[in-house]
Amino acid sequence: MAAPHPTEARFPTVPIEAGHYESFYVKACHPAEPLGVWIRYTVHKRPGALPNGSLWVTLFDRSAQGPRAHKETLPAPAAAGADWISVGDAAMRPGQARGAIDGAEWDLSFTAPEPALFHLPRAWMYRAPLPRTKLLSPAPAARFSGTLHVDGRTVVADGWPGVIGHNWGAQHAERWIWLHGLTEAGGWRIERLGP
Repeated sequence: MAAPHPTEARFPTVPIEAGHYESFYVKACHPAEPLGVWIRYTVHKRPGALPNGSLWVTLFDRSAQGPRAHKETLPAPAAAGADWISVGDAAMRPGQARGAIDGAEWDLSFTAPEPALFHLPRAWMYRAPLPRTKLLSPAPAARFSGTLHVDGRTVVADGWPGVIGHNWGAQHAERWIWLHGLTEAGGWRIERLGP
């Protein structure tokens, strides 16, 4: 059984009676300063209901008074045309993540020279009922450029290293152990822990 396409949204085909969670996200950090951003486009569908979409933006800045975070939930998320996902007017598509909510606006372009990273060890695990949460990284070593406006502050990204992730399932995972690291040269490597 083949692995799934890394940027294909699953929520449009989920039956009305089923529950579902799905997320596409960006994590990018300044290469030399303690400054980073996490942007997430999320779909939550309760059994028997239509899905809602949420946009999350968090700016992490050690020199400020802590993280600045914003969230907005809207009806009718979509995945059509070039968009991997759209929530309201915000969208993620090949080479671009953009959007705006109260207190935050972003317009980022990205390059993704590395192939997608499938975190589960077997392709069939992405189609089986277990594990209940699937995850992969469509762009495990991306480079981001563009602007982010949060609470009146403008941040310019110029070649920031980061990742684009995609997870989905019947429910959000109860626990996560999540690590992501890039070297200054932009390389990355994965080491499996345990037996």
